[in-house]
Amino acid sequence: MLIDDGITIYGRNGNKTSVPEHLKRAFRRLPSGRFILDGELMKDGTLQLFDAPTVTIGGHAFTELSSPYYERIEILRTLVKDVWAKERSIKMLARATSAKHKLELFMWLREAHAEGIVARHIDGPYVPVPPLDVAKSARHPHRASRSTTRPTWEWGTW
Repeated sequence: MLIDDGITIYGRNGNKTSVPEHLKRAFRRLPSGRFILDGELMKDGTLQLFDAPTVTIGGHAFTELSSPYYERIEILRTLVKDVWAKERSIKMLARATSAKHKLELFMWLREAHAEGIVARHIDGPYVPVPPLDVAKSARHPHRASRSTTRPTWEWGTW
């Protein structure tokens, strides 16, 4: 979704999608700038955000496509906390970084018949989530790093 002079939401197929009025009101609370946020607009009207590939406020770039995920997620967390703290229709995806929490999240998703998982390399640049039909056909296993300092993959779900 692109937020600058106006608000544009693109669907997985790249086509523009209408923006619900309650989200337009929420986006107008953002400071003046340019924001590209990645997330999923749910059937119930909530927006589940999982990445902030571009955040520029007052000419200062806080994140850009090449910024590592851990920086982008911290900026997104700040936006959700500071700008949309009372907004119930904008949320961040549930996230897990440890192997134990990833397994717990996966089991919860399975029981809830959830739609999917987003895996991001913690130090990686922004990579768009593929369209649903591509994601469903992909058969690439993702494994957590065995590093003791921090995990390589961070998972989120919608």
